[in-house]
Amino acid sequence: MKHKSRKSKKTIRKAATGRTKKQHILDMTADIEKEFFALPATLSALCRRELAQLKQQETRLGASIRSATVKQKATLKKLASLKAHGKKSGIRYQHKRISAAKNLVMITKKTLLAIQNERKLIQKTRKGIQQKQAGFELLSKELPRLRKQMTTAGRKKTAIKIRKKQKIRARTVRKTDYSLPVSIAVRTGLTEEAS
Repeated sequence: MKHKSRKSKKTIRKAATGRTKKQHILDMTADIEKEFFALPATLSALCRRELAQLKQQETRLGASIRSATVKQKATLKKLASLKAHGKKSGIRYQHKRISAAKNLVMITKKTLLAIQNERKLIQKTRKGIQQKQAGFELLSKELPRLRKQMTTAGRKKTAIKIRKKQKIRARTVRKTDYSLPVSIAVRTGLTEEAS
């Protein structure tokens, strides 16, 4: 008898765990659905943060571009003054200063170009993120409407299924009901009393 009781306990445990697994699955799907409908809003917020960071970077690069152009103008002026002064004096020391100034002008041009290219790249990525953010915001506005349509469509489908089942049940009842209606039985004289 102990052996039978163990089996019954195992079946009870299995049945209990089966119910919890089903409930766990339903809870998990509800959580996933909630996350799905909240996802566009969170992605839009992330895009907003990213745009703010890119804007800060862009303003910093703009300031560095302004400072680089000022440096470039200053080095060009220095180079021009050295060339003008070098022609008058003809000193060999002046020649080294002119070549150093030329190198400095080339370096400032390269850094200015690099900063400008980086700024253009940031502007492109900003435009792309703005488009994505607009899409996420539109999606977050449209998802509740879609959810409402899905629930109303689900209700309509279940109502249609219920009506079909009722019709099928009515047909089967009519087919199996072999007794004549009362009005026909009275006319033909076939009543239960006569038979």
